[in-house]
Amino acid sequence: MDVEGVGFYEIAQKDPDRPAVLAPGVPVSYGELHAEVNRLSNAFDPLGLQPGDVLAAVLGNRLEFLTVLLAAMQSGLYLVPVSGDLAAPEIGHVLSDSGARAVVTESAYAGVVTEAADEAGVPAEGRVSAGPATGFRSLAGLCVSGGAEPPGKRRTGSIMPYTSGTAGRPRGVRRPLLDVPPEAMIDLWRRSPARALDLVPGDDVHLAVAPLSDYAACVHTMLALHLGHAVVIASRFRPEHTLELIQRHGVTCAFMDPAMLHRMLALPDDVRARYDVSSLRQVFHAAPLLPVDAKRRMIDWWGPVLYEYYGAVESGPLVVATPREWLARPGTVGRPVDGVKIRILDADGGELPAGETGLIHAGGHPGFEYHGDPAATASAMPDGLWTRGDHGRLDEDGWLYLSDRRTG
Repeated sequence: MDVEGVGFYEIAQKDPDRPAVLAPGVPVSYGELHAEVNRLSNAFDPLGLQPGDVLAAVLGNRLEFLTVLLAAMQSGLYLVPVSGDLAAPEIGHVLSDSGARAVVTESAYAGVVTEAADEAGVPAEGRVSAGPATGFRSLAGLCVSGGAEPPGKRRTGSIMPYTSGTAGRPRGVRRPLLDVPPEAMIDLWRRSPARALDLVPGDDVHLAVAPLSDYAACVHTMLALHLGHAVVIASRFRPEHTLELIQRHGVTCAFMDPAMLHRMLALPDDVRARYDVSSLRQVFHAAPLLPVDAKRRMIDWWGPVLYEYYGAVESGPLVVATPREWLARPGTVGRPVDGVKIRILDADGGELPAGETGLIHAGGHPGFEYHGDPAATASAMPDGLWTRGDHGRLDEDGWLYLSDRRTG
């Protein structure tokens, strides 16, 4: 099937046998995943969820994460992904601050989520688990109660990730919901971030090895399904196991953070030589910086497949460097994507010339607000330009180089 111009929901209807999830477990087709997504969407009413409400997901890398994500995205909900590695007070803050009316978790995190949900006042009927858990409704049982047909009123949802930004407790990054079917937003995603990253529809295989609770990993995996790609889900990152998955499933695309790439490079030479990674075409990485020598070593091993970009939860990708562009300008994090303007400012807000280091500001990115914190929103975007507090410089041709990056 030609998957040009369609997204997950349409692909599932037109080509239901297309592979959607290859691993773990028994492969799942687009049609099968779509049916489960619809069942959950049709069962949101008993959870008290209506368009505009917040649903939190405290889930590891597993198939159910995709079910919850895709159901929220066609039901007009804000989905808040939360790492299960956080302590109960940290999860409780996110649940409380976001106003989550329901939370989906799994057996391994049920204890900490119970404590967090009690603290945040999440009602008992809004507590759901993908595995056995006292005090939680069964996700599978909930899905059985819903019909497999698409919901009568489909409305696009949004991911509302939490980030600590430049300081303080994590804040939700919120974008307005539009009363349009999800296909309208999918089309924008495919023409903007996907295009900037050279991602195209087809028969690619995406490896979801970074935590799906991480915004970038979540978005990359969702984009893969909207492009008709198959997904391989790794429950956690293990360097040699990652190589084995790449070889076994012919993985073509992945998102990995630099720490993962460092751990891959630390494998003994004989282990690295044991696996065929020639199927790889695009491996994306972002912050923190990957040193030039380490990136050269990865390219020597995997070939010119490493795509780098700079941005944040608030902005999305601002600049992108393809492998060949990076090889021509080692150390760059990229050049602005369409519509984005990068400015380097001094401490007084004056614009600096090419070659001089200052505070990085960006304009032209998708708008956002910090949930419930207009003061923080305003301070992050002086004069309409967003900054996260990173320093860098532009060269004469507009390529961005970072000198440091704030954490958080």
